[in-house]
Amino acid sequence: RGWHYLLLIGISGLMFFLNLGGATLWDIDEGKNGGCAYEMMEANNWIIPTFNSQLRVDKPVLLYWLQILSYTAFGVNEFAARFPSALAALLTVLLAYELARSMFSRTTGLLAGVIVASTPMLCGAGRFANPDALLNCFTVLTLTVFWIGLDQRRWWWFLLLGVSSGLAVLAKGPVGLVLPSAVTTLFLVWERQLGVVWDRRWINACWAFILTAIPWYLWVGLETHGEFLSGFFWKHNFERGLSAMENHQGFPGYYLVVLIVGTAPWSIFLGLAWWFGIWSAIRCPWVICESRWSQASEVGDSEISHSLTDRPAAYRLLTCWLLVYVLFFSVAATKLPNYVLPAVVPCGIFIARFLQRWRTGTLQVPTW
Repeated sequence: RGWHYLLLIGISGLMFFLNLGGATLWDIDEGKNGGCAYEMMEANNWIIPTFNSQLRVDKPVLLYWLQILSYTAFGVNEFAARFPSALAALLTVLLAYELARSMFSRTTGLLAGVIVASTPMLCGAGRFANPDALLNCFTVLTLTVFWIGLDQRRWWWFLLLGVSSGLAVLAKGPVGLVLPSAVTTLFLVWERQLGVVWDRRWINACWAFILTAIPWYLWVGLETHGEFLSGFFWKHNFERGLSAMENHQGFPGYYLVVLIVGTAPWSIFLGLAWWFGIWSAIRCPWVICESRWSQASEVGDSEISHSLTDRPAAYRLLTCWLLVYVLFFSVAATKLPNYVLPAVVPCGIFIARFLQRWRTGTLQVPTW
């Protein structure tokens, strides 16, 4: 791990931190986010987000808190405003490495980390002063913890899931809880292991989530007499799903194009990676599909262990992860490329595993 971490941190340093403060705040969201954190710092106010002395209901508070700490450490400048996003992107790369390593092998983990670190979507998010990199980081953390601790399900597993989900909600709102929960539930249904949901220790996860995320929402709601809560949850969550805000519309295949462009140049392998990966998620194919399955899947009958964290299960979790995020935001009326940023990690792992299998000759890739 040591050499792998050094390599991934070195690549991430070039991608996310090099000349991070060189460009001015070029987007209106960067200016508003950075300005809001500056106003809160000047007023010694850690609860109510304001911009130009007016309540700002667009985003929760976690980014502003981290920017205030960054301003304190580095001064009020572009580098400091973007530093939390760059740090979140770096942590995402390391989490992608650990997840892929746990699912498959250390070589796949290393390749997945390199791929994720060099995708335009993560590079863009890591060099941009908005909450998307934070949401992505805590989403990946939640699903990585879910996978690594799923078989044994010790007490710390439930607490970590609650805390990571709470931080995701503090970063961007309900999507930090709803979508990872949908991914894990769909996965457990597919695995026919829905009984995991009825473990009484989920109460510990609920309490950890409540103690992490809810106090600030209650406090800001009381301080603003409900104005922040109604503006944030109704306008910037519910209404964004029902109608296209600020003319951010898109066609039905919008997010497929986003992923192809956002994972370039690795996306040249994306179609084949999905093809072989989804075949590998199938445990018992129909008789008519057995020949195709034996050619494309990674495991045969003799290797299937029916564990919650075996290789078919790994492919299933990645497939559920990808499907939930792409389908959910495809249905939503407002469409922006950064909405499917959390889908970059499963795409990166799919591609890494495909390339590793191709490199070792364990699958037959068409000559074209």
